[in-house]
Amino acid sequence: MADDGLLADIVASFVARLPEAIAGAERAWADRDLGALARFAHWLGGTGGSLGFEVLTEPSRELERLAKAGDEAQVGKVYARLKGLAKRINGTPPDG
Repeated sequence: MADDGLLADIVASFVARLPEAIAGAERAWADRDLGALARFAHWLGGTGGSLGFEVLTEPSRELERLAKAGDEAQVGKVYARLKGLAKRINGTPPDG
């Protein structure tokens, strides 16, 4: 079906965009830009969850909530977990 091909293209585009999105989130975390991290989490959970990567939904929501609350200690823990999940989806080895 044509719809299957279109969905496959959208999923492939999302997965291809992950490294750039993770790099942006890394810069945001290094700068302690919690607003940017909240936006990353919102995009990752919403788009990823909609495309079948439901494993991203709950940690993304948690990261977004914590970032908006300014809870850096918890943001760091959840962000590390979420970044690892995103890298696994993309096929990138997790940080050692």
